[in-house]
Amino acid sequence: MEFPVKLIDKILSNRLLTHILFWILVSLLLYTFFVSFAYESFKVYLVNLIAILPPQIILSYTLIYFLIPKYIFKKKYVTFIILFILLLYFCTCISRFLTIYVVEDINQRGYEKESLWQIITQYKVLLGRYSFIVFIAPLLMLPFKLIKDRFEERSQIEELKKEKVDAELNFLKAQIHPHFLFNTLNNLYLLTLEKSDQAPGLVIKLSEILDYILYKCNAEYVPLNSEVQLLNNYIELEKLRNGAGLSIEFKVNVDSEDYKIAPLILLTLVENAFKHGVNRDPNNPQVNIVLNVENGKLTFKVENTIPTESVSRMGAGKEGIGLKNMKRQLELSYNKEYSLSQKVIDNFYKTQLIINL
Repeated sequence: MEFPVKLIDKILSNRLLTHILFWILVSLLLYTFFVSFAYESFKVYLVNLIAILPPQIILSYTLIYFLIPKYIFKKKYVTFIILFILLLYFCTCISRFLTIYVVEDINQRGYEKESLWQIITQYKVLLGRYSFIVFIAPLLMLPFKLIKDRFEERSQIEELKKEKVDAELNFLKAQIHPHFLFNTLNNLYLLTLEKSDQAPGLVIKLSEILDYILYKCNAEYVPLNSEVQLLNNYIELEKLRNGAGLSIEFKVNVDSEDYKIAPLILLTLVENAFKHGVNRDPNNPQVNIVLNVENGKLTFKVENTIPTESVSRMGAGKEGIGLKNMKRQLELSYNKEYSLSQKVIDNFYKTQLIINL
């Protein structure tokens, strides 16, 4: 279904091509099948087409691009009917005139030519023989034009939606970057106060992370393995800061290297595990992370210990800006193709994110 829609969009986007195709359809195909039997040969038919095509073009474009927008859309129906009847009559006169003074001369029939006054006053001939032939083209063009307008309107709406989503995603990413940087600089500040030997290593890891965040993840979707490397760097950074007291496990099982994902979503969940769990647990903090992707379905589980006194608050606490931004990014990037659950079991805060990649 997507292919014919794109093909129609491409054809309809070319104004000249659209009109050429329409007149080929009307003038050659339609009349060839339905009218040419009345003529001696196809050549004679084409000659007679000279008398039909110009008034059809005049009537079609005047009706559809002038009369309908100016009078029908503005509900001036009486004026429209009067002008339409006059226009149709005028076009039938042109068709009759071309038939007598051009077509019959080309066909060398030698009929006695009628005067212009005789042509315009032969009401029965004009309305009976020429009106339907002249009017059939705009009758076909009108629905064709409505379909074209509908496709153009749909394309414009889709383009506006995409621009809005892109703008909002860029805004959310712009918020995520300083949010992450602020948290990491706080960690670096604590290490420098303690004059820790781990500070230089943290700076190196931080520079690698920022290089990725600021310069390498600006696309709407990025390779999943790049995000995994980002998580590894962040986890190493946290290991440097927390020392041997931290118990952390990160398992990755991905059945293909071709997957892509919206950037920084996974990092937000891991960052929250350290910020709200490890950093507030003075005893034996634990973080367990599992990333599994099979047949395009991503399951990301993060669980971290939290202090006993924080259990009730974590269960009903309000979300930080990082988590709010992540949820909004999920809505924009994956619509209904994801689920996110968070719960507290015993002294573990457990988060599970499932995305249909």
